[in-house]
Amino acid sequence: MIAIQGQSQSTRASEQQLANQFSKEGWICNRGVAGNKKSFDVSQSFVHCFCPPSYYGNRCEFMSDRLTVFISFKNQTNGSSTGVIKILALLVVLINHTSTVLDRHEVHFTSTLDNYKEKQKFYFIYPRPHQLRSNTHNYTVRFEAYQLHENESIEFLAVWIYPVPFNFLPSQRLAKVLKYTQQSQLALNHTCFTRYNPCLNEGRCHPIMNKLNEIHSYWCECGNNSYGSHCEFKDQSCFISSTKFNYCSPTSLCRPQYDHYGQKPLCICSMNSYGSRCFMDRQCQMKIGQNSCQNGAICFTKYQHYNLIDAYICQCPKSYFGPTCQHRSGAIEISYDNENQSVTLSGDQISATVIQLFDISDREELNLKKQVLYKDSLPSRLLITSESVIHPVFGLI
Repeated sequence: MIAIQGQSQSTRASEQQLANQFSKEGWICNRGVAGNKKSFDVSQSFVHCFCPPSYYGNRCEFMSDRLTVFISFKNQTNGSSTGVIKILALLVVLINHTSTVLDRHEVHFTSTLDNYKEKQKFYFIYPRPHQLRSNTHNYTVRFEAYQLHENESIEFLAVWIYPVPFNFLPSQRLAKVLKYTQQSQLALNHTCFTRYNPCLNEGRCHPIMNKLNEIHSYWCECGNNSYGSHCEFKDQSCFISSTKFNYCSPTSLCRPQYDHYGQKPLCICSMNSYGSRCFMDRQCQMKIGQNSCQNGAICFTKYQHYNLIDAYICQCPKSYFGPTCQHRSGAIEISYDNENQSVTLSGDQISATVIQLFDISDREELNLKKQVLYKDSLPSRLLITSESVIHPVFGLI
């Protein structure tokens, strides 16, 4: 009995020691994640903190200066929006008349998913070096819109540029509706529509969508070998030296000087590719028969860079359901014989028929699972499917 008590006391002591150790590691990194890092001496280890983007420091004790952005896309053209619209958002600082990209984020609007009216939220992190983080610098947010076509081509659509006021604040918000207007609807006396092209090195001039009233306000779209406000600077980083291959994939666009920290060009991927250099193919490509959905379903790419495992959505037929339409829906067949009814109703006496299917909850409440409305008379035989294998408990006609 004494041995058992001694063993239980030592077990409780070791459990308490482990609890104290993990309790300390759970709080020592503030809102980050703590991990044990082993040194060359295996007997020694110390805590390493993995901080979220909004915090930094050895213990995630400092808050990062950040700009939260809310955007939505509105097409003001006569036609409806089709295909995929890629919005490339850039946080830019102007130092010595030179624009430097500090942070970037990509957002996709897809007509098949009908998410054009949805608000997209993300945030930029301001840099911590003193030469880039200063109240005297002018910070702007630039939105570049690209149309992604099914033939893997990429078309530039429009650009919006908004200043960031009160940049001395550690945290602020920017909420904008990106209104797109075709160039045919713009003023003909705009600088971009004259014979003189202000952009150099085969750069393309584009009006700024949020400054259409200013005919001399424009932005230069530079190619893969130049950069600058007027594409006046040359850059060959999009071409790998001593090889005939480009840095980005052949179906993508290459933009030098779009990554200040990595010192590498930015690759703008086409509809069916992704990755830092756009050499990886997406799982869902209906055009070439690459479909991860089952039972005749159609797949659509979700374009979520943070969720590559669940990177597509399946549009199931009526008889199937599930993430990949792998489950067959439950079906209820209703048929009746008009000759055996005690009360016969002619077709002109029935204005409408409603079929309701119910489940009973634990509190004996009726939960309406499905409701079908038929105008005029009820068909002699009908089939009702549900997005579940288990049928509702009872129904009413």
